[in-house]
Amino acid sequence: MPVFFVARKGLKKLDGKFGTDIWALSVDNVVEVHGHPDCPHVAEGLEVGGAYQFQEEQWFAVARKRREFRKRMEQLAGLVGYNWRAAGADAPGPFRELFRHPGEFGTFGPVVSAKLAADFAAWDVRALALGKRFYFWFGLMSKLFEYAKDDGAVWQESNRYE
Repeated sequence: MPVFFVARKGLKKLDGKFGTDIWALSVDNVVEVHGHPDCPHVAEGLEVGGAYQFQEEQWFAVARKRREFRKRMEQLAGLVGYNWRAAGADAPGPFRELFRHPGEFGTFGPVVSAKLAADFAAWDVRALALGKRFYFWFGLMSKLFEYAKDDGAVWQESNRYE
């Protein structure tokens, strides 16, 4: 199953929580912000459970299969010297928000999107050394967070066509 992320920008908070009251308004381009209980800071800049209308979105197919996505994440971890088994693995550092719960991220708010965009920019030259396939994936992930960093957010979608 392909791994998709969608980045949306031009977010505007709507009154109330996401639910039938929002749908009753027949508002287009509305999305809910999902939180992750172990990483509430990932949605920083947005209200978890809140409904947001967005102006634009862009889909990113970052892997053909989950296994490929996990492989790229492992390569990224190796690049930055991340070891999830090590003490202090949750300490601040590059890409930590991606490593915490891959595959079940919740919504990356604008604050974390900007931080990750900066991480990708800072590691760009070193990422090239891991080969063309990795660097292509790295570039997609970089564009994803760059797209959302100012007034947007990022969601992982398991399959766009489900």
